[in-house]
Amino acid sequence: MLDTVITGCGVDLFSPNALVGVNFGSIQMLPGGNGVFFAQAALTVGFDPTVIVGRIGGRDGSPDPIGQILMNNLVSSGLVCDLEFDAHYPTGQAVLIYQDRDRRIVIADRGASGQNDLSLARLQPHLEGADVVHVSGYLAIPELQRRQIIAVLGHAKSMAVKVAIDVAPHNIVTLIGPAETRRFVRSGDFISCELETFIALQSSPDPVQHQDPRTVHLASREFFRPDSSVLIRLNALSDFLWSTKSTFEVFRIPYTEGSASLRFTDQVFAQCISRALAGAG
Repeated sequence: MLDTVITGCGVDLFSPNALVGVNFGSIQMLPGGNGVFFAQAALTVGFDPTVIVGRIGGRDGSPDPIGQILMNNLVSSGLVCDLEFDAHYPTGQAVLIYQDRDRRIVIADRGASGQNDLSLARLQPHLEGADVVHVSGYLAIPELQRRQIIAVLGHAKSMAVKVAIDVAPHNIVTLIGPAETRRFVRSGDFISCELETFIALQSSPDPVQHQDPRTVHLASREFFRPDSSVLIRLNALSDFLWSTKSTFEVFRIPYTEGSASLRFTDQVFAQCISRALAGAG
């Protein structure tokens, strides 16, 4: 998916006069989606090679114009690409307009990525010899893809491949329901989510209580698989909780404005996974 990111907006986009006197600070186009962000982050922390599996618009062995831009960028960043071409749907695109680090408007068309083949037959070759398979929660929204990916993750576990899951979007619980979301996330050895998403997953959410990192740590041990490690972004100030089976750690990472903020949590997630695997080895 290709993202157009607009930052530094001069007015409140959530006001009735949102389109009056808009002064944007910057407009950038970059490869996007949780899978792309994590793949690029994984490469920077030493997971080499890193393969990204997806689907873009195109026909007769050639991508459409947006797909070509996406492919060129991914390949130049060092990623190995397994991209199918879809003759009926264009390459997915999203427009993200940031009011500030807390608020944004997203308009997205998944396009060809919504038709992605996630069958075990396609993904099996990439699991051979892999350390980690990363899955975005967006893949779990369509029922067919959800069934496919849960089967793939089960097979990955049987091959001793670690599973990393980004529990996104923030309203995934509303979209597919608490039971299906829990079933999906319990496939993971490493989990990443926002605090609000974590609270929504629980049966008796208490937002005030869950501001305490120790409480969040203990609750995560009850909700997620006992042996999983969980990264929870506690707030927009880039405070993170890394919760493991027996310990937890709270740390703050300097926030970066602009397009880098989109990759921010994925960079932290990749670093935590790399550190955990190095410690296990």
